[in-house]
Amino acid sequence: NQLGVIYRFIRNDFLAPLAEDANLVSPVPGLPAVCPPPPGIFDPRCGSGVKNILEQVSIRSLYHLTDHLLLLYNSNYDARESRFTSNRGGIKILSQCECWSIGFSVNHTRNPDRTSFKFGFNLLGLGS
Repeated sequence: NQLGVIYRFIRNDFLAPLAEDANLVSPVPGLPAVCPPPPGIFDPRCGSGVKNILEQVSIRSLYHLTDHLLLLYNSNYDARESRFTSNRGGIKILSQCECWSIGFSVNHTRNPDRTSFKFGFNLLGLGS
């Protein structure tokens, strides 16, 4: 069994806009694309300067319900936006002979707003 909690944090500094927009281009030709911008120039991509770029908590859990039944749950929570960005749950069944397994999972993400389903059948030792 496993339980993991991960906290990711990127502080708002002069390089922070590159975390969200790696192709940041200067609003004025000849001036560097940095935040905060040079005095007298407003760049909306730099924001108000009060929010941090990333504050995310991730939870990953794996639980062996029995010797042949495994439950999985992963989730990401964006503290900056106060919402979950992804949730994934799944189940995996291993045969009594331990020669095949079946897995099923559901994943919901916010960006893009999509729900996906995954089904897998594996012949252990031969492939999937």
